[in-house]
Amino acid sequence: MRKIAAVGAVVVAGSLAVAAPVAARSGHSKKSAQHVNWEAVRGTFTSRTAARREASRLDAHQLGAFTIEREKTRRVTDYEVEREYPTQAAAAAELARMRAAGFTASGERS
Repeated sequence: MRKIAAVGAVVVAGSLAVAAPVAARSGHSKKSAQHVNWEAVRGTFTSRTAARREASRLDAHQLGAFTIEREKTRRVTDYEVEREYPTQAAAAAELARMRAAGFTASGERS
């Protein structure tokens, strides 16, 4: 029994020694995994039709290609009209354009 446990420990230690360099070479770092995007959110709607209508209104004002994201909370499904940006400054600029066009909107981290 001791021999089996010792062999098992050696196998586990050996597999960790082989896997560590592979993970380091994969190019993924902790910083890239924690990248935060920013969103300009126009609103949350209870039906997909209402969300599509609002996205069309934004397109008519040349405010960009907003997407509809489905959010399920508890038993309710809501649809959020949003657009992602790589920086907070870009999202803030879009929010300013939306507010100047007469829309209410908010910015949030994604």
